Amino acid sequence: MNFGTGRPKRRNALLDISPLIDVVFLLLIFFMVSTTFRDEAGLPLNLPSSISRGLKKTDNVVVTISKKGDIYVGKALTPPDKLTDVIRKQIEQAKKKEVIIKADKSARYELVYRVMDASRQAGVESLSVAGEMKK
Repeated sequence: MNFGTGRPKRRNALLDISPLIDVVFLLLIFFMVSTTFRDEAGLPLNLPSSISRGLKKTDNVVVTISKKGDIYVGKALTPPDKLTDVIRKQIEQAKKKEVIIKADKSARYELVYRVMDASRQAGVESLSVAGEMKK
């Protein structure tokens, strides 16, 4: 019989974290490889600024109005008289029936209003106007 100290012997518990580190590195590599970056339409615009939060990037129809008054649906130059038909075709292919208007701050309000009207005629459910965050 052992009448020693009265306490059972303690074992030193070792925690091996090397498998955990391997998993973390594999997740890091997975997210680095699977991440994609989207490019916006390459039209030079001077967007108006706002203090509130900006729009999230989603798969919507983007209508851009340049400083000169050119209207682009996506990256295609669109004449104002065919705007409703082009937006309708784009909406049918988009995930959401939402249009984002990106107008240069010196663009005529008449063109912005014309795009809004054409979007509503095309059956758009949601309409947003993009701007830049004030720093």
